[in-house]
Amino acid sequence: MAASFADFCAERGVLVRPFPGEGVRVTVGLREENDAFLAAAAGHRARPTG
Repeated sequence: MAASFADFCAERGVLVRPFPGEGVRVTVGLREENDAFLAAAAGHRARPTG
């Protein structure tokens, strides 16, 4: 799950560091970077599963 989320984010220009079985590390500095990450996370959560 962490790796697929990292891939999803990377496709949207957001880099996160996956730790399989643990989650991801996210480092943001600017408001725009934070907004980009939050948009990617919302898009990943909203995508259909199955």
